[in-house]
Amino acid sequence: PKARGPKAKGPRVGPARLAVPFKPVENPPVVVLAGKVFRKLGSIRSPRDLSAAARWVVRGFGNVTRRERLKLKRRLKRRREARRATRLQAVAMDIPAWIRLVGGADHLPGASQLKNKSDGVEVVLVAPDTPADAIAEIELPVVRLGKASGIPEAAPVNPRRFNPAGFLPVGSAAEVEPVPDLSWPEDRVRAARAALATRVERVDDLRGAARLLELTASGVVVVVDDPTGIDRWLGGRLAGLVSDVEEARLADPTYRESVSVAQRRATHVEHALPARLRQIRRAAGLPVQRLPSVSVVVSTNRPEMLDRVVANVALQDHPSLELVLALHGDGFPAADPIAPDGLALTVLRFGPDVVFGHVLSEASARAGGEWV
Repeated sequence: PKARGPKAKGPRVGPARLAVPFKPVENPPVVVLAGKVFRKLGSIRSPRDLSAAARWVVRGFGNVTRRERLKLKRRLKRRREARRATRLQAVAMDIPAWIRLVGGADHLPGASQLKNKSDGVEVVLVAPDTPADAIAEIELPVVRLGKASGIPEAAPVNPRRFNPAGFLPVGSAAEVEPVPDLSWPEDRVRAARAALATRVERVDDLRGAARLLELTASGVVVVVDDPTGIDRWLGGRLAGLVSDVEEARLADPTYRESVSVAQRRATHVEHALPARLRQIRRAAGLPVQRLPSVSVVVSTNRPEMLDRVVANVALQDHPSLELVLALHGDGFPAADPIAPDGLALTVLRFGPDVVFGHVLSEASARAGGEWV
C-alpha cells in the first residue's frame, strides 16, 4: 500500500457566491436624482449614447415610481395597523390579574382561565353552569355568578366603548324599531339612536344580554316585550326599567330622555366593568376601593331656585356627595335650606357687591371633595 503523507494545507475554496446587486428601498433625495440625470446627459457623445441615456431615463423613472408606490403602501399599512391597535385598545376590557375565571369565558371577556399557577390571584369567578367538583379543590375565595352572589350573569359592558356620548333627540316620525341587524356594535348603536326606542322581544342568553347592555349604556331607550327571566341576566333594577317603559309617552322628548337617563345610569352603576369588579370583590369579602368624594359648587342670585338646586343635587346617586351653595345677593330667606338625608350641605352668603369670580373662588375653597 502507498504511504500517505501529511495533507497539504492551503486555503479552503468554498462554493462560488453570486453577487446580488444592491437595490435601494427608498428613493434618494431629489438633488441626488437630478445630479445623476445631468451627469448622464453630459456624457452623451453620439446617437448611441443618446439612445442608451433615453433607456436609462425610462428605466430609472420606472424604478423611482415603483419605490414611491412601495413607500406609499408601507405608509398606509403602518397607518392601518396604528388605527387597528388604537381601536383594539379602545374596545378591549382591561381585566386585572387578581381575578381568574372558571367556566364560560363570555361571562367576563378578557379574563384568564384558572390554571396551575395562582400567584397574585385573589378571587376566582365561577360561571353559573360550572359543576361543583370543578372548584372543589380551589383554596382561593370563590364567587359564583347568579343567585348565589347576587351578581347578574350578563358580561359587563366596557364604559370606554359604550357611553351616552352622541345621544341626540329624534324626529317626529321616529318609531320603536327592532335591534338593528348589524355585525359591528358601534354600527348597531349608531343606527338605534335614530329610532324612538329599540324593541327587544326577550333576553334569554349572554349574547342578547350583551347587545341590550351596549344599547342602554349608550343612551338608547330599550323596550323589552317579554321580561320573563330577565332578572337573571340584568338584575332587578335594570330589568324593571326596560320592561316598564310606557311606549305611548315616548313621543314626549322629556319622558324619553328621562327613560334614557335612568336606563344608562343603571347600566353604568351595575354593569360597567369597574362596577362588576367591585361586586366581585365585595362578594368575595375582599376590600373594595372607595369611590372619590365629589363636591358640587353652585352660586346663585335667584332665591326662588334654592329648593330646586338642592333637590337636583340630592337626586344624584354618587355615594359621597357634598353641595357647597353660595347665595350671592339679597332676598334670600334668613334660614338656610334643609339638606335631604345623605347630602352634606354648606351654605355661604355674599353681598350683591361681591364679584362673581370671588364668590366661586371662596365656595370652591370650602369644598372638601376630591373632585369638584
